[in-house]
Amino acid sequence: MKNILILGPGRAGKSTLSRMLKEKIPNYNLIHTDAIRNAIQFNLPCEYVEEFLNYKENNFFQKVLLNFLSEQSEQDKNSYGVILEGAQILPETLSNYSDIDNTIVIYIGHGKLSKKELFELVRKNDTEKDWSFYKTDVELEEYINEFYEKHLYLKQECEKYGFNYIDTSNNRSEILNELVENILKQI
Repeated sequence: MKNILILGPGRAGKSTLSRMLKEKIPNYNLIHTDAIRNAIQFNLPCEYVEEFLNYKENNFFQKVLLNFLSEQSEQDKNSYGVILEGAQILPETLSNYSDIDNTIVIYIGHGKLSKKELFELVRKNDTEKDWSFYKTDVELEEYINEFYEKHLYLKQECEKYGFNYIDTSNNRSEILNELVENILKQI
């Protein structure tokens, strides 16, 4: 069984795609990297947290996540796989991952949207289940700036390291359904 990595900036559809896959392949474990990050954040002494979790300047946390993926999949390769969903693994680090041949990698993002269009898209698709639903417009704009910058960076890095970067900004449901079908054919 191949493991599945679903990566990209916030609000690109990573969690939605992960849930769709989990429904189709229930023998896969779904793990959100934010849960791992939060566990570390709440349990590691404050003076170490920022440096440890700063995946943009320190690939240590990325390597921890990939090691976690490897360890999870080694437990029983023939019975289940792992869907690891998150924003913290960058293409450069992933390109050196030892188990890349046994991993389906999906980077998704916001296409050619401007910051304003991205903000409007997030608000349009917000539901009470989404963390962004509870943010004020001012608070959400701060996140949108971060998502936008990460999207541009990831798109460039995916091209550099040979990973596909899929635009989910238009026809999102259709694109996510196509991704599910393509992934199911590969596992």
